Amino acid sequence: MLDVIPEALRASLAPRGTLDRLAALTARLLAVPIVILSLEDDDISANAGTADAGAWAMAVTSLDVQRVTSELPDPRLLALPTVAGEYFAFHAAEPIVTAEGWGLGAISVMGEQARVLSSTERDLLRDVADIAAEHAELQRAARRLASTEMALQQVSRRVVAVTGQSFFKSLVLELARVLDVDYVFVAEMTDDGQRARVLALSVDGTLADGVEYPLPGSPCQEVIATGLCVHPHGVRAAFPDDRMLQDLQVESYLGVRLCCPEGDRIGWLAVMDREEIENVYLAQAMLHLFADRAGAEIYRQQTEADLRCANAELLRRLAVSEVLVPR
Repeated sequence: MLDVIPEALRASLAPRGTLDRLAALTARLLAVPIVILSLEDDDISANAGTADAGAWAMAVTSLDVQRVTSELPDPRLLALPTVAGEYFAFHAAEPIVTAEGWGLGAISVMGEQARVLSSTERDLLRDVADIAAEHAELQRAARRLASTEMALQQVSRRVVAVTGQSFFKSLVLELARVLDVDYVFVAEMTDDGQRARVLALSVDGTLADGVEYPLPGSPCQEVIATGLCVHPHGVRAAFPDDRMLQDLQVESYLGVRLCCPEGDRIGWLAVMDREEIENVYLAQAMLHLFADRAGAEIYRQQTEADLRCANAELLRRLAVSEVLVPR
């Protein structure tokens, strides 16, 4: 049993958390010498493609594992059926799948004696896989919440006290920096509703201005119509008539609609990149977090512009009336 495993091996397999306890419980319930629980994690981009990506756990109840693992460069290779078959007469696995159907990994069990899992044992293995999936989702949600909060704090510190055009400029620059994307912009519809007028645009971390473009056939038109447009990749193929996407070599697009306090659609906030957007969740969360403020700022500017026009018209009429009716 585990208490007779050599000290060095026991230290390397010491419980590190929930997954380790889950693997150990599975080993005891199914009476197998080895259980490996492996999870991939697309939220961890820094370690993608390395042995540190994702999470894993290994439970051992037999000294034979020392012989087996010493012959492998990485004991996680036993999760591969072809490798497990070289060392164990029995091996079975259950995929770990989210409620939405995304595969995260698998839980693998191995033994020295050939056997077939009973229906009860198979149900137990499936329950363990479901628990592992729920654990992974909770961990992912916690990381996403933490990263969103940190990014929100970074952006808010630089834009919270800014108003007017300076607000939009600060917002697009900070979002581009935090999300590490090539383009961020705030835009509004022109009076005819057929063109977009860019209020602030960040291109590779530098501000650009004076940009207008047609709305028909663009993802921005979809944002205005539905409230959200998400294309982590392949946006040029999805909108082949959008000349701007083609010229800028945009691969990914994410935009949210901006509304005035009365709910009218007045603009949108969007990010674009020449490559696939890696953290879609964070980008979408950040855009939604600043959508109300950006919408309110556009509405305030439009209201002030309307007021200036109204005042100018009033002054014009007063001037005309003084000419027609001299004192």
